[in-house]
Amino acid sequence: MNQRSDVLTLEAVGKSFGSTTVLRDITLSVASNEFLTILGPSGSGKTTILRLIAGFEAPTTGRIMLDGADISQMPINRRPFNTVFQDYALFPHLSVRRNVGYGLMVRGVPKAEIEPRVEAVLAIVGLQDYALRLPRELSGGQRQRVALARAIICEPRVILLDEPLAALDVALRAQMCKFLKDIQRRLDIA
Repeated sequence: MNQRSDVLTLEAVGKSFGSTTVLRDITLSVASNEFLTILGPSGSGKTTILRLIAGFEAPTTGRIMLDGADISQMPINRRPFNTVFQDYALFPHLSVRRNVGYGLMVRGVPKAEIEPRVEAVLAIVGLQDYALRLPRELSGGQRQRVALARAIICEPRVILLDEPLAALDVALRAQMCKFLKDIQRRLDIA
């Protein structure tokens, strides 16, 4: 029998902004290779949950646990997570290659190590032929794959996706949903 290994756990997490409570007693667990989707109407707190996990916000109540350790107050730059936002947040003046390698460059990874890692990740997302293009020269699905490549290159334990399919048409949304699931399985990331 396989034993579940939870990487990320939210324990009775709540968030208030002033006198307005937006989350109350959120408890959930994510296993190391699990794909979890949080559904709800606009304004229900989905993005707030992601922002708490990523470290952009601190919970008002409860704890966020990573491998059993409380990371609720851990700075964002120390969390082994990457976030892909709905608008993809690509640097418009950087090529696909430089957008993808940016996180490694900021972490001080030697340039000789960055290039092969960028090429490998571009191959995973099927964009190796687009490495020199700027974001404005790409389709919506291609921009999304650049954002995903930028998230996975630093080998995070968890990738947080904030409505990553919202800006795509129905056909591309179905294609990208399958693509995301395949990438998650291949890389064994939560």
